[in-house]
Amino acid sequence: MGPVVAPEAANGISVGFFRGFVEACNGADPRPPPSGSWVFTDVRDVAAAHVSAALTPAAAGRRYIVSQPRSLSARSVTDVLKATVPQLAHLPDGEAGSEEEKIDASRVVRELGLTYTPLENTLTDMAESLIKLGLAVPATATATAVAAQS
Repeated sequence: MGPVVAPEAANGISVGFFRGFVEACNGADPRPPPSGSWVFTDVRDVAAAHVSAALTPAAAGRRYIVSQPRSLSARSVTDVLKATVPQLAHLPDGEAGSEEEKIDASRVVRELGLTYTPLENTLTDMAESLIKLGLAVPATATATAVAAQS
């Protein structure tokens, strides 16, 4: 997850998944946002962990889990997008779900000094980049209202 920098990424799994949030009820795709809960990792955090591991002699031969520990529900994802991306202010609510710590990624923080990008920034940056690159078309308020009535 995180900002998409090139249109060639359009066929990536994360982009395809996240497009479901940005394009929910946009008229062309009347489906609501995806449902469930997920653990997200910002691509910038993965890159920072790789660089830190390469520069840290004690990390040689070690493996690290680079992931936000807490899962987010579809409701939380849509709440963030509605609050931070003006084009998504009318996005339908996602389904509420479990939000708990699922992954222990404390070793990468402790040994490599990784500081995670706030999930709100990750989600916002990804949505804004998809829209800017034309890889996702957000719904208009009218399309969302029509989809809600169907």
